[in-house]
Amino acid sequence: MEGNTDVRRIALDQPIPKREIAALLGPLPDGAPEVFSAIATDSRVCLPGDLFFALGGGEDYLPEATLRGAIAVSARPGAGRILVRDTAEAFLALAGRYRSRFRDVKVVAVTGSYGKTTTKEYLKEMLSRCADTAATAGNLNNRIGVAATLFSLKKSDRFAVIEAGMNHPGELSELSEAISPDLAIITGIGTAHIGNFGSREAIAKAKLEITDGMIETAGRLLVPAEEPLLGVPGALTVSLADRKADFFLLPDSVREDGSHATFFHDGRGFPLRFPIPGKDALSCLAFAVSAATLLGCPFFRIREAILALETPVRRFPEKAGDLILLNDWYNSSPEAVLAAFDALDLIRGRPRSALLGDMEELGAETEPLHRMVGREAAKHNLRKLYLFGRYAPFYARGAREGGMAEENIFCNSDPLDPEKTASAVAATALPGEIVLCKASHAADLGRVTARIADLRAEQNKRKEIPPHD
Repeated sequence: MEGNTDVRRIALDQPIPKREIAALLGPLPDGAPEVFSAIATDSRVCLPGDLFFALGGGEDYLPEATLRGAIAVSARPGAGRILVRDTAEAFLALAGRYRSRFRDVKVVAVTGSYGKTTTKEYLKEMLSRCADTAATAGNLNNRIGVAATLFSLKKSDRFAVIEAGMNHPGELSELSEAISPDLAIITGIGTAHIGNFGSREAIAKAKLEITDGMIETAGRLLVPAEEPLLGVPGALTVSLADRKADFFLLPDSVREDGSHATFFHDGRGFPLRFPIPGKDALSCLAFAVSAATLLGCPFFRIREAILALETPVRRFPEKAGDLILLNDWYNSSPEAVLAAFDALDLIRGRPRSALLGDMEELGAETEPLHRMVGREAAKHNLRKLYLFGRYAPFYARGAREGGMAEENIFCNSDPLDPEKTASAVAATALPGEIVLCKASHAADLGRVTARIADLRAEQNKRKEIPPHD
């Protein structure tokens, strides 16, 4: 959210009248102000006249919010409160009503099993070159994050890019109804959360809920050309391989320092240079350029934005003594790990290894998908494969099936012993080695990576101490 990223308290560009809140959420207590100019979710920052939503554990801080002069929205009965069934639901509902005040703002909803945060960031950069643009902060893509982004809208905005995530059916439908997108993007259908859905077909059906809040979908939905499960009437296709797609990005060269490509639309080609390596990043770029083009952003502005793009912060290389850790352990899926392997292949002249943690929410596919990733890892000329977590043996079995030598596989299946894995990496990595670190957020791979640097530094320091006579 450009200019207003603090979800704890959001100053509203357009105050909300008391009567509008009452019509949507229910009666307000006596003494409530006639209009509300700010929304708060943290009692510590409440000011008199704020509308405080008791989200999650916020119910325990209702007295403080009230003492500070805020009117509380709560699921707990009590004096001086607006009583609702579910505070997060009410938060999103009011945000959706607030969004209806900004019909001149073109809103893009971005979802998908992978690449949605990166696509959102790329598109935000492009649209911001053309006009004021609001956007989701980080990857706050649930009810609360989407609502906070909607509450951040301003009359000066011309665009908004909102990321929407899901892990169960019906979730995207609710978000879409609040967002009311003018344009929607589905970056792809993978196996993330397949344990909650049972099949890719069910995931595709749930992803298509992103259009539920749209009046017209024809020409307003961007999907990958290669995904038959998203082949809905009127959808526009995006591809890196299919020249018949509505939008086609042809990679001319993909190297460690970035890529050169040509973007094709309506029979015209536009050359561009992209400073970020990896085919997965190019796919995100293709969706962002396609959306920016649909929204009328001039291509010279798109080029300017592309040259300014950076890799998301969590993937920045991190020095760990004489090692380089590519920390990408906020989220993971089989497709994301394979894309990370492809990007790692582009790095030449350095030894390369991978540290993999558990991929979550795969249900009955947990073992076969971890084994599949292990087999693929064996194809990428990794010096070592370090495995950590409950599913580490599945990775290891797949790597052995793929032909990886046993001495190059380190397997620690105890998620309570990150020190063991960190010690193995620190003890066996070569000077200057690059280690890809990839896992689902729940695996908390940061417990391992945080120790690698300390252990490596200790080892190097011991080597520098001369022996005693």
